[in-house]
Amino acid sequence: QAEAIYKKDPQQAAEHWQHFLMHYLTYSNLTRTRWYPNMVLRIQKARAVAAFKEGKHDEFAKLLWSAYDTRRGDSAFVIAAFEEVPNAKQQPGCQRVFEAVYSYYEDLCKRFPKSASFRNHLAWMSVRCKLRIKDALDYSKQSVELEPKNSAYLDTLAAIYFELGDIELAIDYQSKALEN
Repeated sequence: QAEAIYKKDPQQAAEHWQHFLMHYLTYSNLTRTRWYPNMVLRIQKARAVAAFKEGKHDEFAKLLWSAYDTRRGDSAFVIAAFEEVPNAKQQPGCQRVFEAVYSYYEDLCKRFPKSASFRNHLAWMSVRCKLRIKDALDYSKQSVELEPKNSAYLDTLAAIYFELGDIELAIDYQSKALEN
């Protein structure tokens, strides 16, 4: 029910989710522990989007940073925020969170030079948010070099080439992704 409400009134959805979370925590045996942080993040993101829709851009940036602080390094959270906020690239709150997560993954890539996964997360977030795409190309190429048959990594490289306007390479890598 809250998912339907979220599209029209994210603040009301956040209140609904928080009520549900508190009720569940009070009356459950805590068997679904992975679910709780996701619900907290969902509540924080909904409140941030509500503030943005109300024109409260400073509050939006603060709430978005708070949501980021809950799940540092969560590239999926950054992508979701960019998909929901109009002109996200121009919003200081979105830029700050993007750069923080980008730096987080850059550090992981330096610390773990053979991790294709970290490189792909960074590249996928960049292409979905349409920021630092040329830098993401290098990371994506590295992930494919490390795991040349991974269809997700090939798909990311195809998406980056598409964004850069190299349609032939995009089709080539997308075809390879479909083969694997």
